[in-house]
Amino acid sequence: MSDSAPHNTVLHSIGHTALVRLQHVVPANCANVIVKLEWQNPTGSMKDRMALEAIARAEEDGRLRPGDTVVEYTGGSTGASLALVCAIKGYPIRIVTSTAFSREKIDHMAAYGAELTVLRHDGISKQVFVDMIAAAERLAAQPNVYWTNQLQNRDMARGYEVLGEEAWQQTQGHVDAFVQMVGTSHSLRGVAAALRARNPKCKIVAVEPAESAVLSGGLPGVHNIEGVGIGYVPPLWEPSLVDAIVPVSTTQATEMARRLAREEGLFAGTSSGANVCAAIEIAKSLPPTSTVLTLMIDSGLKYLSTSLYRRVESEQRDSLSGKLADGGNGRAWHSKMRYPMEKQREAVARLLGALPELQSSHAEHLADNDGELLPYMYFPDAVRDAQKQLCLGSLPPDFLDRFARAIEMLLDWDPGAHDLVGLGIIDELKEADFWQAIYPKLGPKSRAVAAEG
Repeated sequence: MSDSAPHNTVLHSIGHTALVRLQHVVPANCANVIVKLEWQNPTGSMKDRMALEAIARAEEDGRLRPGDTVVEYTGGSTGASLALVCAIKGYPIRIVTSTAFSREKIDHMAAYGAELTVLRHDGISKQVFVDMIAAAERLAAQPNVYWTNQLQNRDMARGYEVLGEEAWQQTQGHVDAFVQMVGTSHSLRGVAAALRARNPKCKIVAVEPAESAVLSGGLPGVHNIEGVGIGYVPPLWEPSLVDAIVPVSTTQATEMARRLAREEGLFAGTSSGANVCAAIEIAKSLPPTSTVLTLMIDSGLKYLSTSLYRRVESEQRDSLSGKLADGGNGRAWHSKMRYPMEKQREAVARLLGALPELQSSHAEHLADNDGELLPYMYFPDAVRDAQKQLCLGSLPPDFLDRFARAIEMLLDWDPGAHDLVGLGIIDELKEADFWQAIYPKLGPKSRAVAAEG
């Protein structure tokens, strides 16, 4: 079959991703740094490779049988990849994840039909993974279940051996070092095995969050580089395989991810930013004729709701001003401009105080952006978060009643919040699936605002 012929399923499009040489973020007189664009896989992540391998091998040896349910814990990308494979192959899948990870990842898994258990955490730490594993273990104890159990699953590393062979062929055998972030360690081990089979002298470098540098002998800590740095040494970690370990902080990874988008046109997540930071450090130590390979692990589209790519206030103002030029709601925009920032913050804090179910995913934004973002922008976030949690069945029965009372409370607290509430909450609610259910519960002031829209 030629490369241009149609595939029988999307699973056949996994792999064969492009290589790009970095031109702008790498200093002069360094080795070449090339990145493999793993977001070209169907779910936008390298994890499609290991998910396909894990399911295929389990089918082959009878661990996974027709009618079984697949179970896994995940920060999101592995879950989306497994959910994709299960959707094509016809297996139900139940996934345990956490609010520590981006909303896009959680929504992505659900879109493929995964049944989700979403645990609540703030920040990525060892406890997140301990809790997710415990919940997955309980699900796996049920009959007719296959638990992929990614930290213990050796099949998954084999899914990355093909990636290493692809890179070797694409570079005509010129890979002098491979640099990769460590979560489960599967991708590092799989690619390293393929490259070392071709070039035993290929330098293998592991990367980990500086805030939780356990592979380097440090203490576990909290970081915000999703999908890696589990807070303890992964069970299948092979220290003898690596020549060096490079810690990269969340700040460094975030800054590099943003530079990659602006300067190289490569839109990736923080783990990819960390990879490039470490790859540059290794490239500085090698001759300019050498080649350092690393991975663009996943797409930046998975992180649009996070602090990595949320727009700052000035950019939001420009965007909303542009809407006015196109006939947008001038009254609401000018009201926001007049409404004091501290009042906006207090309004959001009051909403979150009345609705603690939404607190963990939004309070962090108020705390970590130091005024860069309009707090107003979190009202639509809160409505969308409520929509998602209602769909997942994770909110108590009285939630809509309390939500309605919270809106009325804001209008009682400050009549000046009228336009803020109208544009930020009411207009967003009208687009939500639960609008018909919440409207009868709204107070008179809230209904008046809704009628104006």
